[in-house]
Amino acid sequence: EFDFKTKLLKNFKKKNSFIIRYPSTPKIFYEDIKNTNTRKESSIDNECDLLLLSSKYDVSFWKKKFPINKTKVVGFPKFDTWWINKIQKINKFKKNNYSNKTDKLNILFAYSSRFEIFKNQRMIEENHLREIIETLLSIKPNKTFLKIKMHPRKISQNVLKIVKSYKNTKIQVSSNHLYNAGKDCDIFVAEPRSASILDGLVLKKPVIEIWDSKNQVLYENEKDNTYQFLRLSKKVRNKSQLYVLLKNLTINKKILNYQLKNFKRICAQKKISSSILASNLINELKIVNK
Repeated sequence: EFDFKTKLLKNFKKKNSFIIRYPSTPKIFYEDIKNTNTRKESSIDNECDLLLLSSKYDVSFWKKKFPINKTKVVGFPKFDTWWINKIQKINKFKKNNYSNKTDKLNILFAYSSRFEIFKNQRMIEENHLREIIETLLSIKPNKTFLKIKMHPRKISQNVLKIVKSYKNTKIQVSSNHLYNAGKDCDIFVAEPRSASILDGLVLKKPVIEIWDSKNQVLYENEKDNTYQFLRLSKKVRNKSQLYVLLKNLTINKKILNYQLKNFKRICAQKKISSSILASNLINELKIVNK
């Protein structure tokens, strides 16, 4: 993963291994944002022979850390239609997870638990999560169906207990793949700065980016607003803003249509990204094996 530091790379490099760094998630590094909010890091030139990037917006950020001639933009293989279709075919969508009534409101919340990170401040995380859940459910009382999809590496029993405490069949924690869990939702709600924002746009859903918990503000010091800056998400800073935006969306679902237009402009794939990626790897390996 290109933004992850590990001492293993230096050991591989000593053995003359050809090292390729590649994003494990479709996160966008945008220079105008990262310039002021990211601490300076040492160059990764000596730890990598080829840097593969998803977006053209990443180049200006990473060229300061890596020679531009060793960098390739390959797009987002994860967003290839054939790959999404394959996921949805294997991990079949369960139609009864959402209401099919015409006046219903189906919401997916892509949630990344921090209960295990902030063990001594769990109540802060619980209050934050409850505030979001209750605001989402209040938009159309008895007609809102909420599905929470936890990050697969951040599954929390705390979240399951909180959902269960509501004793409400209209709230579910989904074990399905994100592309199936969000397939038929009306609104996609995402964590701050989360790459799942792009996943929501791949599914052609309006995306709302929620606010940070107090723990995130105090301890994580993250201020990257890339997706909001690129107008790929609509950021809300509290439950009042969330309520107003959701109410407006129930009246006019097109008010966030600009997100999809920007997504197509920024992340549109004229060619199959996985093929571009494969071609680059094959060409590099041919050079290495000469």
